[in-house]
Amino acid sequence: MRYIRLFLITQTLLYSQNSNIHAFLPKTNALNMSFSLEKVNDTVDIFNVKDSEIKKKSSLGDMKGVNFNFGYALSDKWYFNLNLNQKSLNYSAYTLTNREIEFYSRYMLYRYDNIAFSMDFGYIGNRANNIFMDTLESINDVLEDVTPNREIELKEINSQQVLFYRGEDGSVKTISLENRAFVSIKDTYDNSFYTRAILSLKKEAWLFDTYVGYKESKVHNKIDSSFSNEKNPDLEKELKQITLVQNRTDKMWFVGLGTGYTLDKVQLEVNYRYNYINRIKSLNKVKDNHILNLNINYNINKNLKCFIGGKIMFHQFNGEIPYLYTVYNQGSFARKHGFADIGISYEF
Repeated sequence: MRYIRLFLITQTLLYSQNSNIHAFLPKTNALNMSFSLEKVNDTVDIFNVKDSEIKKKSSLGDMKGVNFNFGYALSDKWYFNLNLNQKSLNYSAYTLTNREIEFYSRYMLYRYDNIAFSMDFGYIGNRANNIFMDTLESINDVLEDVTPNREIELKEINSQQVLFYRGEDGSVKTISLENRAFVSIKDTYDNSFYTRAILSLKKEAWLFDTYVGYKESKVHNKIDSSFSNEKNPDLEKELKQITLVQNRTDKMWFVGLGTGYTLDKVQLEVNYRYNYINRIKSLNKVKDNHILNLNINYNINKNLKCFIGGKIMFHQFNGEIPYLYTVYNQGSFARKHGFADIGISYEF
């Protein structure tokens, strides 16, 4: 999978576009701004995710997005950061657009020589666009997620939509639908507040970071479908559960480790984070996520830098965009998702 980012950026060395979870703060009145364009394409699948993880050899889901980041050091103790992001993710026959806003303040509680300890207090909000799905491909994808243990498929025969399914006796049965099939996603969002403690150590050309945090998310999912009006005793339970209005609270604990090394014009960054999520009882198939980042930065000159790296998430976006995790797709979150990245930055 290929991931390309190009951005124009004002920053300090510690607060780079790739990583900004450091207890050390930029100098007072330092202004950090970045703008980035994001692009993911699964044509180049460097982690072999498609062949090893996905039964349908279709698409991992291309993505394009835009990101703006603004950071300001009010003093040698206080730092503020605002991040705005929009991603468009392609899933089969429809596109999900997610808009995210994140704000956090960082306060340095302690610094002695090359050791620092800081606390973050932040907010993250995600909101999905409204989606209306009425194609056979998109509806069959939903049916597969909702009924993983039953063979159900929607087909169109002479302008009549017919649901084929395997009965309990093993035979193939059909239902002629009374209504044209559709599934809609609307008014879907999440709001999260988090706190994070960071401990950092600088030693010659090395930088070491470790952090631990807690995030609580209020999630609202609303999914409507024509299947809730279909009358069939054999499939009534399966068809009605396609419709969902759910408010829930997710609680997540996370820990992370990071290290950076500078050698002349080259900086190497490695970051690892572990998420553990506690949800309601019906959403407990995949509770954690391991996320690994690797980036190599090269200083072309004083202002211009380029980088290449990669990221792999062992359980997709689990814990990153809370509303994406529902009863329909929690089984699919067990697979890996990864990409390589390449980009350039300019400091002024």
